[in-house]
Amino acid sequence: MPTRDDESRIRILEAYAKAKRADPRLTQGQFMMHGAPGSNFDDAKTGRFANEKSAARYFRKVKSGQRTGGAMYRESAAKSKAGLFQAKLKLREQVDGHDQYVSQNIMVAGGRTTFDLVAAETEFRKPENFKKFQAQLRKYKDKYAVAAMDFDPSSLELRPIRRQHAPIRLRFSIQ
Repeated sequence: MPTRDDESRIRILEAYAKAKRADPRLTQGQFMMHGAPGSNFDDAKTGRFANEKSAARYFRKVKSGQRTGGAMYRESAAKSKAGLFQAKLKLREQVDGHDQYVSQNIMVAGGRTTFDLVAAETEFRKPENFKKFQAQLRKYKDKYAVAAMDFDPSSLELRPIRRQHAPIRLRFSIQ
């Protein structure tokens, strides 16, 4: 009978499969570096792994069954209510030499944990989803003051959130 940690191991492998389908160039190390809890939106902390090689080594241990990654998976699941993420984008124009950002809470079907960030970001950068995001912000341009500004899709950062205060206006899914 599988234990709770074995289920966590399976979920990590499923998240990797989703991310690999979304971006075939993704390496195991990149997946773990980006998906491990504490590695996103955290300037002071570089994440759980020292480099991509150590992250890839840990992933291979999870894949082979030597490690389950259970504690890491539970921590990543605790950081998010299933499917709730916040997208943060830098605007291309700068005001007074400072970068300006705009953010939007989104719901991602199929996204449960921080391990789903890689797949969610790749899906979000797809033209159809990114256009939905731009249309949503243009609809509320007076509220967000982004009337004539362009968005830089390469600056996209996604992070899991536990709750939202306003209704979710943007939804998409990862396969």
